[in-house]
Amino acid sequence: MQQQRRRQRQQQRQQQQQTGKHHAELRPRTPAVKREDPDPKHQQKQQHHRQQHNLKREEEGQHSQGKQQPSPMLQQQQQKQQQQEQQQQQLHVLYEGSAQRTMSCPMPGPLTHSEFGGLEALMEEEEGSGQDDQFCYTCFEVNIKPVLLADGRRAMVVSIKDNTEQIQVQAALSELAEAQLALLAGIMPHHALQFLALESTSAVPTNAASLAREHKGCTIMFMDIVGFTSMCKVVPPQQVLLFLNNLFSMCDRLTDKHGVHKVETAGDCYIVSGGIMSNHPTNGFLCTKEEVGEPEDPQRWARQVLEFSKDLLYEAKKVCMPHTGEPVSVRIGIHSGEVVSGLIGTKLPKFSLFGDTMNTSARMESTGVPGRIHVSETTQGLLPEYAWESVGLIPVKGKGNMHTYLWDSNKSWSGLPCISADKTQTSHIFGAMLPLPPEIDCLKGK
Repeated sequence: MQQQRRRQRQQQRQQQQQTGKHHAELRPRTPAVKREDPDPKHQQKQQHHRQQHNLKREEEGQHSQGKQQPSPMLQQQQQKQQQQEQQQQQLHVLYEGSAQRTMSCPMPGPLTHSEFGGLEALMEEEEGSGQDDQFCYTCFEVNIKPVLLADGRRAMVVSIKDNTEQIQVQAALSELAEAQLALLAGIMPHHALQFLALESTSAVPTNAASLAREHKGCTIMFMDIVGFTSMCKVVPPQQVLLFLNNLFSMCDRLTDKHGVHKVETAGDCYIVSGGIMSNHPTNGFLCTKEEVGEPEDPQRWARQVLEFSKDLLYEAKKVCMPHTGEPVSVRIGIHSGEVVSGLIGTKLPKFSLFGDTMNTSARMESTGVPGRIHVSETTQGLLPEYAWESVGLIPVKGKGNMHTYLWDSNKSWSGLPCISADKTQTSHIFGAMLPLPPEIDCLKGK
């Protein structure tokens, strides 16, 4: 029985084998087709999906097995994600010292630009440095450039460069340039500075006419120190310099108070003008009144200069002569008229005033009285409300005889035209025996 069963099984196997070969012979053969390589992007997506699937399986297996340390592949992926989040949110810049400052730098969505950034770190004051009014900071230049990797992924190249020393040098140069510009802006008007900035000083002579400005109705004041020449013979030069600096610094403060313009100093002479420069700077620069369109007001300009001179007489007494210790005595001369301003010279170009008004103001000072304000008849005519002492006709070099006046510091204001005097009295104040004019006898006997 067993043998028969074995034979039957062998026969069945042979029949099955013969049947399979027959079907294989009957099946048509298809030609072999060479499969093309898939799309690289498709391969990258499949590879990315496989990596994500493997990471999930590893993470699930770790949780199921109770493992605490992730696999190396998972660690790399987590690190990359953290780096991307940090780069997209902000860049941290650590400054010198204990304080930490943060500079926000949000990244764009698709990084398609060739370069992104060029950021400068902020400069913050370092607290607790122990130095008052001192800044302690570190500056970094941060450049971010997007790149495309070989596998098609996007990445960023971040370069950080310490530019502290360069920024400090630039800041020092900028402060120096601003200080120089502020110094020049207090000396020259805007149109002169603009010309010097665009042209060289060698072009000043050929453009002197275009730089000249005419000023009508202005008032000029000259101030001179009595006994300055004799003082310089016995006082060391350093002490003379300190003395002049103290006195002229006081004069500078008074110019700001009364809105007049300091023209220049020549030795012990201090020169002031009213009606030339505007008291309202344009963008921080001085401008002439004609440039800003201010209306002419000779009376107001003369009043400003006179009030400045009155304060100058009072404040000068607070300064003592270095060799005698006595209060400083000054002579002041004022005249009103027309002047011309402009630049002269190719070396150390100087903004100066020219005209007969300058010469007459200087003569009013040189023929004046120590401790008094000596004005011309033109200036007195602009300010009739003040108390004046009529000096009469005096000889003035280059001008002939001029009728001049002295401001009466004892009255300040008066509606009276003159002071009492005797017809036979003579004046010695100008170093010459000059008869007083008859009109000043109006108050005789009162």
